[in-house]
Amino acid sequence: MMNNEILKYKGCLPDLKDERDYNAEELMGDISNVKIPSFKEGYSVRRKYWSDMTAKDQKFTFSCVGQAWAYYKQILQFLDTGEKTELSAKSIYNPIAIPGKGSRIRDGGLRTVSYGVNKESSVYSDHKEEDITAPFNFSIELQEEATFYKNQIIASVNTQNFDTLARMIVINNGVVSGWAAHAVWFDEYGMLNGKRFLRTINSYGPAQELTYYEGDKLPLFSIWTAIDIRNMPKPKGKLRLIRAKGEKTVWYLLNGRRYWVHDPQMMSDGLVEGVWEGFSNVEELSKEEVYSYPKFSTSLGELWKIYISK
Repeated sequence: MMNNEILKYKGCLPDLKDERDYNAEELMGDISNVKIPSFKEGYSVRRKYWSDMTAKDQKFTFSCVGQAWAYYKQILQFLDTGEKTELSAKSIYNPIAIPGKGSRIRDGGLRTVSYGVNKESSVYSDHKEEDITAPFNFSIELQEEATFYKNQIIASVNTQNFDTLARMIVINNGVVSGWAAHAVWFDEYGMLNGKRFLRTINSYGPAQELTYYEGDKLPLFSIWTAIDIRNMPKPKGKLRLIRAKGEKTVWYLLNGRRYWVHDPQMMSDGLVEGVWEGFSNVEELSKEEVYSYPKFSTSLGELWKIYISK
């Protein structure tokens, strides 16, 4: 497919900014010195780990956001559990769709975190827009299935820098990006005739890869990546978990300040993965001591910025 044909396809709407979103560069720290294959050497997540992955075809729908995130989660699931399962674009797109227009990459990514993704065999991705966006019952059984295919953290990538994007592809196994009015999962980079490129398997069916060259007149937009907590830098400071005796509320204590974090699930994930160093148990303190620390409300991303700044 010629790249100019991408203009025919729509479905990716620009994100609405939210200050609570995580920023990949901030969460991952300085990755400029991470050694990766050069553009001349090239690299492809898909060809390395799942070379015979089936190409998706969105047909007559605007479901590209769901298709891109489903691809991405498929490879992440394989790397996590060794399972090669086709995942459902509809299970992502259906609840976030603006029928006849498409959806936003941010919303699709957040869907993979809050709900997860279903198997394609469980939630078939219809080929007509009116069918894929029709009211759908995500039953208890489907919800339980999707939980197994959840992402932990997604973060925006606020740069067009090809070197940074290439590192994101190697470290995080890809990025999901808007291009023209289309959403794609970029899993590959390389060089052709002296020009650096990013490449996607695309969601137009077999043998329909798209190649984005550095300096293209259509800039990428709404770029997101999924971050493995274990790839986040280990901060040198000490963060404590505290709780007043007789109470259930757990607080973060950092630099003499008491924080309540908006996302308790990520709080738990951080503990499980050993991100927060310096403690393993919640400390029980007197109410007087706990409430002597000034209280702040924040997101995990904001707290992380404070934590790694020390």
